[in-house]
Amino acid sequence: MIDKRALKKLSRDLPYGCASKIRERIIKKYPELPPFSCDYIRKVLDPDDSRKNTIILDEAINYRDELNAVKADMERRIYNILK
Repeated sequence: MIDKRALKKLSRDLPYGCASKIRERIIKKYPELPPFSCDYIRKVLDPDDSRKNTIILDEAINYRDELNAVKADMERRIYNILK
């Protein structure tokens, strides 16, 4: 299970309003599951809440990693332009 400190860092790394994006990604990836509400996703990502769902946590981690890759690519492009 995920450590409370790691969950706090994950929550800080994700942009405001990411629950709807995570929800969309889960619906596309797992169409057979009933959709999670954005409120439930926010509660799972809250380090102080005891609810934990591995599907939501995995997708949140994947989303964060994709955002970091896009950010690094943009920074690289800007650096190359300014060189």
